[in-house]
Amino acid sequence: MPYSITELAPVNQYATIGYSPPTAQTPAVFGSVADDSDATFTTLEAEYQESGDRYSEVLTLDFALPDPTMVPAFYYMKMRARDNADFAAHPERFVEFMFDYSAVADSPGTTFDSWSRNSSGASSGQFGALANGEVIDPAWFDFAYMGDAPVDTANPTADTWFQIDNGDTTGYVAHQTYAALAGSGLRFTFYPRADSNLDPRTAYIDVYEVRMVVAYAQAAAPYVAPARATPSLRMLQRGGPGGMSGIPRMIGNPVRGLRQGPGSVY
Repeated sequence: MPYSITELAPVNQYATIGYSPPTAQTPAVFGSVADDSDATFTTLEAEYQESGDRYSEVLTLDFALPDPTMVPAFYYMKMRARDNADFAAHPERFVEFMFDYSAVADSPGTTFDSWSRNSSGASSGQFGALANGEVIDPAWFDFAYMGDAPVDTANPTADTWFQIDNGDTTGYVAHQTYAALAGSGLRFTFYPRADSNLDPRTAYIDVYEVRMVVAYAQAAAPYVAPARATPSLRMLQRGGPGGMSGIPRMIGNPVRGLRQGPGSVY
């Protein structure tokens, strides 16, 4: 089945220092990650502890369908980022990057899916280099399908992309993703977490852009009857006193009318 693929920019952005996991969103106070620019970015710092509470800098992005009448089938996330110089100088530090999904209408911190990638064992490598302090210039990092193989960007199927399925009664995440996108929107939350020793507050990652890539099933083209390439036989009717070469043979006899008897194409 053919698919139409669309990249969605976030419609709302929130960035704040909050509890881990986050319990609130506030208007963005850092750089935009929706303007397709190297001039702005959001720097997220590792989880840290202060007065007994653990905090993280949290980036929250809302995505909505541009045309609610179109039914999405699959999606994956994209992020353009780089290691912060502070983190690159200390590659021995352990950090996890957390990814939470929820509906915009849900209370902050309420998630229907959550997964992580860490700095010591990103199996497919898409976050391995980033987490180990090797990326100086901002680069796109495609998310892995089901945390393992990189997403096949040219092949939107249930085996290669994250699935969106309104009729799936067993796939909780696929069903909730559809409900969120068809409703108030999908909320994507991203934040770093340090190891149990809690490093001092350290800038870990600069995020330039985040996108949600959605595949729509294309509707079948409506049938259009082919145009006639030859004139109708009605233009070549027989009859009239002109015989085979007479004008009335082509246009009929204006006085007697058209013949309707044997031999006529009528």
